[in-house]
Amino acid sequence: LSKVALAMRAIEHLDLPALIELPIYVQLPKKVRVVYRALEEELFAELSSGDVTAANAAVASGKCRQVAGGAVYHEALGKRTVTQLHTEKLEALVDLVEELQGSPLLVFYEFEHELDRIRDALGFDVQALCGDTTPSASQKIVGLWNAGELPVLLAHPQAAGHGLNLQAAGHHICWFTLTWNFELYDQAIRRVWRQGQKRPVFVHRILARDTIDEVVAGALVSKERLQTALLKALRSSKKHA
Repeated sequence: LSKVALAMRAIEHLDLPALIELPIYVQLPKKVRVVYRALEEELFAELSSGDVTAANAAVASGKCRQVAGGAVYHEALGKRTVTQLHTEKLEALVDLVEELQGSPLLVFYEFEHELDRIRDALGFDVQALCGDTTPSASQKIVGLWNAGELPVLLAHPQAAGHGLNLQAAGHHICWFTLTWNFELYDQAIRRVWRQGQKRPVFVHRILARDTIDEVVAGALVSKERLQTALLKALRSSKKHA
């Protein structure tokens, strides 16, 4: 393939503006911290609305990310239920929207209940790109966003991680809950940080201190370094081939 293929990062052949990552830290309330620690250490936590149980460490990881975000799925009376535990991240997001004073903000979420809770917290109709969005609806939403008519757009990284051009109007991105997947993280950001973007792109990441949020943030940094090192090594080996 080396004779017919060339791998290059966009930043190496395009004149892209600066990419600036800005953490927004929140603290879990004491009662929520108790729930978080119980899930982290015992894979079980008791809520007034029912028990939260994790079958293994991987499931507990997901539950802890939900708790850090403010709500968690659990079984109650044989049905999947959502219990809200705190509003720290929601309040931080509302503050960010107010600070931007109408500058469009693209918000990536991870769990379905976050979509509903964010909409309720913002208090106005918010469009979303998610798994249920049809191609025609997606095209319409993208058009509204690029026309500057949407102050906030919600998106799931799996639904908006590839193929969308969202650089025309906005240059602010917010991660309500980070994804473990570096490719999804990277591609989601590149919907805005891409050719045609003229302004610096700000990536706001809302992180609950001393939680798995900080672990995921660190893992994304490590994965980016590994990918960069791998591409550099491949180019170096090609030069000496």
